[in-house]
Amino acid sequence: MKTSHANSISDSQEIVQFNDSILEWYDKNARILPWRARQGVAAKPYHVWLSEIMLQQTTVTAVKPYFEKFIRRWPEIADLAKAESVDVMDMWAGLGYYSRARNLHKCAQQIVEKYDGDVPREEKALLGLAGVGPYTAGAIGSIAFNQPRLTIDGNIERVFARYHNVQTYMPEAKKELSALIKPYMCDEQMNPQPSDYVQALMDLGATVCQPKKVQCGLCPLSTKCAARIAGHALELPRKKPKSVPQREAICFIVSDDNNARILIERRPDKGLLAQMSGFPTTSLYAGEVHDWADAYTDILDSHRFVDHVFTHFKLKLYVAKVSAEYFNGTSLSASIDSNWVDYDQLDSLKLPTLFSKVRSIL
Repeated sequence: MKTSHANSISDSQEIVQFNDSILEWYDKNARILPWRARQGVAAKPYHVWLSEIMLQQTTVTAVKPYFEKFIRRWPEIADLAKAESVDVMDMWAGLGYYSRARNLHKCAQQIVEKYDGDVPREEKALLGLAGVGPYTAGAIGSIAFNQPRLTIDGNIERVFARYHNVQTYMPEAKKELSALIKPYMCDEQMNPQPSDYVQALMDLGATVCQPKKVQCGLCPLSTKCAARIAGHALELPRKKPKSVPQREAICFIVSDDNNARILIERRPDKGLLAQMSGFPTTSLYAGEVHDWADAYTDILDSHRFVDHVFTHFKLKLYVAKVSAEYFNGTSLSASIDSNWVDYDQLDSLKLPTLFSKVRSIL
């Protein structure tokens, strides 16, 4: 359901005023980000692509140091394409959603092989690259190449959902919001500065029109924002409550006979945390520990665990310290690529966040 205000917004003059207000605000309030070109300077497509992949379901604060590390290590796409996959995965460790790193490396190789190391401009070509979907293709087209593309992230959805007072629950509202946003964003006359415009909307949502905090006094759209006028901006966009499955597993801290070294595995090429270094575990996809862990009763301590949230489930990972002899008697020992590491070397390993949590309680 939309208000009459939302219907009247199709008037082209109001769209022009909306867009002008956004760009004027951006001129004064643009964030300084390591991947963002200075105003008046063309964006570097490699930086735009890399940052957009890193920013998927990850905060700007978390991404900044990773982006800077990647650029220092691999200044150009060709450098990244030539990297060893395990080095890319180790550099990514801690950023999460590790399929992004595997696709990033594959995508760099595709860009070098098919496009001589230059990120392609055409949407069809972008969509043919590993890890690049419609949103990322739109972001690259608009930000890197100044093309009027439909580019909608969570910040932009929130700005428009509130401005138009869209009451439909997410994710069903996405189609409705896309239709509302398209005339603002995809018409060259309405949006003559696509790169600045998209980044302005992202910045507005990230700094002023935030999920749990609104600063309407600082917003250039506040006088015509339907949700602000109705008094329920913070309620939008509406989201249905969802239940997240809870899973449990065991992490084995395996020590050698002298208790001086610990067993570290390189996880398989596919699956959760693929190609990452870590401690051996039972299946992270299993159900609850009490359903299948009778064999481990003698080593389990119900008070020794870490909690972690993956995309589609929550994990309680019990931590059990065992000897090499004990571990070699399990069905896991024959199936892992592992090596011994001195205890004092653990802090130098590139561990994903889940195993860094385990490390913190050893």
